[in-house]
This record gives sequence, C-alpha cells and structure tokens, in this order.
Amino acid sequence: MAKKVLPFVLSDCDGTICDSSLAIHPETLTDIIDYQNESGNRFSFVTGRLGVSSRTLAQDLKVTLPVISCNGALISDLKTNETLYVKYLDKRITLKILDECVQKGVQPMIYSTYQMAGLMSNPRLALWRDYASKLKKKDRWPIMEYATLDDLKSAVIEDVLRPVQVILYAPTPESQEEAKKLLEGYEFQVARFQSLPYLFNITAKEVNKLTGLQAWAEIVQTNYRDVVVFGDGQNDQPIIEGVHRGMAVDNATPELKAVAKKVIPSIHENGVGLELRRIIKEEINV
Repeated sequence: MAKKVLPFVLSDCDGTICDSSLAIHPETLTDIIDYQNESGNRFSFVTGRLGVSSRTLAQDLKVTLPVISCNGALISDLKTNETLYVKYLDKRITLKILDECVQKGVQPMIYSTYQMAGLMSNPRLALWRDYASKLKKKDRWPIMEYATLDDLKSAVIEDVLRPVQVILYAPTPESQEEAKKLLEGYEFQVARFQSLPYLFNITAKEVNKLTGLQAWAEIVQTNYRDVVVFGDGQNDQPIIEGVHRGMAVDNATPELKAVAKKVIPSIHENGVGLELRRIIKEEINV
C-alpha cells in the first residue's frame, strides 16, 4: 500500500514559531524536522521577514521549498538565492512615506529582494544587525545603514534600493498611533498590515500572504486551499481565511482567532509542533 502523502504546511515565523528574540523553541524545532522527514520536506514558511534573513532558520528547519516573505510580496529559493516572484512598491509612494515617518517620529526600514536598509538610529535595524553578526559569513545578508533620511531617499531614487516592503518601527503607544494615522492616508495606494504591536508593514497594493500563497502554490503545483497554514497576527488573516485549514496559535490576536478554523496551543506551548504531530498521527499512523 502506498504511503499517504502529508499536506504542504506553511507557518508564519515571529509570534507563531519564533519568539521575540528571533529564536525557535527546541521542541518546535524537533517536531518540524520530524514533519519534514515524514512528509518529504513539505514544510516551509510565510513571513513578514525578508527572505534572506531567514536562511539560517530555513536550514535549521530543513526547508527545501520556496519561502514566502515580505508578507507575500516576495518568493525566494534560499538555496540558490533565486527570486521566483516579486511585487515592488511604487517608488514615489515610498519616498512620500519616508518623509512622513520622520515627521511623525516613526522609524522606517526598507526591504529589497536581498537586503535591508534604514537609518543608523533605528533600533529594529540594530536588532537584525546583531542577529546577523552571530551567523556564519555565508548566511549573512547586506544591511545598509544611512546617516540621514536624504541618504536613504537617494538610495531609493537611484535604484540602489528597490523597495519590496517598508517596515515602520513604532516602539511606544504614541508612535504606534502616529503610524496608524500615517497609514490611513495610503488606504487606496498600498497594502498595510500590523504584524506586531510595534511593527507596521507596507507592500504594493493588493499584496498579502494569501496572494503570495497563490503564487507559491503555482510554483510547487498544488491547490493553495489545501495547504495547512499557521499564524498569529493581523497580517495572517487573509491567508488563514483563504485555506481549508488555517490555524491560529492561542497567543494570536482575537481577530485572527475568530476567523481561524482551529485555535491551537500558544507558541510557548509548542502549538505548531503539537499540531504537526497530530497531522502525522491522524493521516499516516491511523
């Protein structure tokens, strides 16, 4: 009798399988690797992160499938560094947003297909720089730091940076309100997400994790609705609603839990790992 094929699985990273320090729980790591072994490497992730910044995570999780990043705007093969799909942000809109960020005390970062960029004063960029410094040299990626806003804007104008996603870092309640007000002015020009209380993501209009999944499903030749998806934040809502088995960890936002097909234990309780064990047990070891 032929072995039953396990479903493709895509998980969000931060808040779903990775904690605030960007680390993954050891039990979750073990359970994902077990799923890779049982399924023939049918687990990957769909994240707001930049794809190349997750190369070490992909290696740790034995991910061989393409990775969806930048909230659906970018699909990459992290083994070959090939860009398989990309939707760029409009340059003119990006420059306007950068100007408004500084006026409102919000720190912007830019993700292109293979690098991060922002102001030297950006604490979020410093977090990624510190994380990258601990990696093997081959796993690092360019992190460009600019002294002034004009320098950052010049890099965009001259196409040194082709923005795929803009990240707004707003560490205080006051700056978070300013970021929300800023984004209200671009409702019909860009796609906007709040991935964490202090992080706001901007991509090209009509881009989200579900549109990224649809493009990814064409690449791997599967029905996107049959992919199992895990998430925790507002930016996961389109993809969680768009598949047959969209699940939220218990630490997810109330809005996401309300639309999820199932709520699993939290990230701290190895929710994703436990659900992968259940899938293996129910679909193979029955």
